[in-house]
Amino acid sequence: MLFGVPQGSVLLYVLYTAELFDVVARHQLLLHMYAHDCQVYVSAPANNAAATVVRLTACIADINDWMKASRPRLNPTKTQIMWLGTSQQLEKIIVRDVLLLSTVVTVVDSARNTLVDVDGGSYRSR
Repeated sequence: MLFGVPQGSVLLYVLYTAELFDVVARHQLLLHMYAHDCQVYVSAPANNAAATVVRLTACIADINDWMKASRPRLNPTKTQIMWLGTSQQLEKIIVRDVLLLSTVVTVVDSARNTLVDVDGGSYRSR
């Protein structure tokens, strides 16, 4: 097999992707993985949104470099960015588009996350 992970090789996949946690940690961000999906998290005050985006984009660029060296590919068109917080906090954030790897990603107001729908400042389980 030249690429990918054979079905049922969960342990192999975990060992293969373990280094990704180190890549994200270097940027002082958090990583959550479920199956083949990865989510990068960062917590910051609303008035620090622009600096937070700089940290996030630098992290994504490093993830992309790691992936290029390891064979999988990052698909920026499937990437979503969402701000979470109270309505008062979210009103302070003016960043609505983020440039990731030459692709403009528009901030979304809601997203589907495995068994949970996330909507701005609230979570609804399905």
